Amino acid sequence: MLRDARKCDRAGESITVRFYGTSVALTDVPGTEPIVIEATVDGGPPVAVTCLSPDKVGSRRSARKYACYWWAPELPPGEHTVKFTVKALPEGTSFYAGQLWIVGKPLR
Repeated sequence: MLRDARKCDRAGESITVRFYGTSVALTDVPGTEPIVIEATVDGGPPVAVTCLSPDKVGSRRSARKYACYWWAPELPPGEHTVKFTVKALPEGTSFYAGQLWIVGKPLR
């Protein structure tokens, strides 16, 4: 579903993104159990995001899987750092971080 997704098997793993621009987004492939991701923008207060697959249709499970998206709030133009950390990962599940979308350009 998400080419080059990164697999995480335990809570505490993180991805840090530095960019010049105004916003960043993370896509993921959620599981059937809630996974909690925390995003910290420029060292500010963390924002918790619960990822859960909306793949149920009525009382049946759909054969389709849907990616979830989380966008950072719009920031003033400039250099920014966002750290995504897996905070809660149900036993026996994995988190798959997909594409990063940057409104601007990545920094190394």
